[in-house]
Amino acid sequence: MNEPRSRADVDDPVDLRRVFARIVSSTTGGPLRTIQTTGGGKPTGTFVSLKAKARAMPWESRDCEKPVMQLAEFCGAVHSLLSQPHRLEMTVRGSSRPLVYFPDLMLVVDRAFEHSIVSGMPFATAALNWVPPMGPAATRTMVIEVKEDRDPRLANRDYAEKLDLAAQVYERVGMTFVTILKSKDLDCVDMAPIRDVLMDRFTSIRMADVIAAREAVGRAGAVATVDVVAKALGGGAAAQCKVAALTVRRVLSIGLAGEWSGESPVRLINDGKAILDRGR
Repeated sequence: MNEPRSRADVDDPVDLRRVFARIVSSTTGGPLRTIQTTGGGKPTGTFVSLKAKARAMPWESRDCEKPVMQLAEFCGAVHSLLSQPHRLEMTVRGSSRPLVYFPDLMLVVDRAFEHSIVSGMPFATAALNWVPPMGPAATRTMVIEVKEDRDPRLANRDYAEKLDLAAQVYERVGMTFVTILKSKDLDCVDMAPIRDVLMDRFTSIRMADVIAAREAVGRAGAVATVDVVAKALGGGAAAQCKVAALTVRRVLSIGLAGEWSGESPVRLINDGKAILDRGR
């Protein structure tokens, strides 16, 4: 586990009626705690994310946390990603011990995307349906709890009250807390095309590729196709890999209503926040 920062560096405590709360983050800017990846019989692992500065992000649920990370890595609405981001300590007046909560993920996202999630749209649907705005857009930090439907804690009243209190604390400090449920938020999409794109996310990109891709979409009149952009990048399989990498790096946005193909629509992301200085 990464050691927390000194008390002087911890986010300012928040007074919330009878609650004293603080958020403790890692000294490294990465995950606060790691997840045991061997033994125990439960599949766990890591996902190396460009949106996490090419760090390995731990996950402990292959069918829930990992797909959420993959969707976040693909979706242009997501600017950054961090798993096991911090520890939230909430001391209720009169209680002898604080309530401690470790969220699964923290994302910085476009405000319109956050609004879609809060309004009830499934997370995966919102990720695939996102269309880039014409220019810069406001962002919002989302703190996420990921749940499998069979998790027994869903029926635990004390646990539910702790999450509700956490949501209030996050709202007070300008963050949005959401719970992602597998049946509602993930089972509604086919993850195969997403994984196909992500396989090529570490493809080497030059500034000349960025310029060529932007010009190709511009010539097409705001919406091009993968084939059109790939041709501008030199054609062939290597060029399609570059289209995928430019998507994860927030230069392009690919519409994946169906499979990942040459006819998939491609739009530009013009908010000036492309990820061009990170990765391997």
